[in-house]
Amino acid sequence: MFFETKLIVLFSFFSIKHERKAVKMKKLQILIIVFLISLSICALEIKQVKACEYITVTQTANGQISPGTTAVEWGDTPIFNITPNAGYHIASITANGAWVAVASPLGQYYQFSPITGDGSLTATFALNTYTITVTQTPNGQISPGTTSVDYGLWQDFNIIPNNGYYIASITTDAGPVAVTYPSGQTFAFLIVTADHTITATFAVETYAMTVFAGAHGTVTPGNQTVNSGAALSFAITPDIGYHVANVDVNGTSVGKVTSYNFTATGPTSIAAAFMINSTSTDPVIKPTSQTPLNIVLISIIAIAIIIAISAIVAIKRSKRKPAMP
Repeated sequence: MFFETKLIVLFSFFSIKHERKAVKMKKLQILIIVFLISLSICALEIKQVKACEYITVTQTANGQISPGTTAVEWGDTPIFNITPNAGYHIASITANGAWVAVASPLGQYYQFSPITGDGSLTATFALNTYTITVTQTPNGQISPGTTSVDYGLWQDFNIIPNNGYYIASITTDAGPVAVTYPSGQTFAFLIVTADHTITATFAVETYAMTVFAGAHGTVTPGNQTVNSGAALSFAITPDIGYHVANVDVNGTSVGKVTSYNFTATGPTSIAAAFMINSTSTDPVIKPTSQTPLNIVLISIIAIAIIIAISAIVAIKRSKRKPAMP
């Protein structure tokens, strides 16, 4: 309304000028001054009208756009900072209804082109996911393998050696890990906030073979250390004139064997005893199926009685002999 009023005043002066051609030059100068002042006022009002454009910011969960909804002037190129919360990243940005490339998921700014009308801006945010890379090696297994873990969670890994092997080392991106249970161990990444790596190495078990040989014989080979799964053969050899009396393996008799073969699955002890060969030629009464045991016993008793009686008679006779003169 103020702008229209100024124009009316301007045209009034023009009318006066035409109706009164005799107006002095001084009045014309005043008219020009009033006209210039009116144009300046109009331009100021137009500029104030243009400052009423708005950028509407729609906030979403797990992040922030700063500043929020704001008024801008025509031709301005406002900048907005898009920042995800800890553990999140920028998933998408939309400006004036159009998708905007996410160049820096951990945080970036967006600048509008020169403003010619109202605008809009929004963004979405997603939880970070990290990769734990597992490097497998021979003779054992890490379970699970390479896996993804959400921000703030933890992940366990079971490290299991094959039969006959043990865990020699465990290494993560943070460095070596102490091996406290060589036969199988669990390692956990707690509160995951970044990518990680894990690997392990495995070594073959070794066992001591302990040999004991009694007198008058040998056991070969002797004491030694062997790998798990090794095929072993031991010879038990008596000296001349002797024989194997018994062989014990880990405290259990395996008989009067002259050799023993097995596969190494743990520490093992082998002990052998030897005895002299028998040289007696005295007849031995052996019961047979035709000679019952009780008959043999009766015969032995009868012979003993006869021997005893004969001894008694001999003693009595010796007492009755007269002494020599």
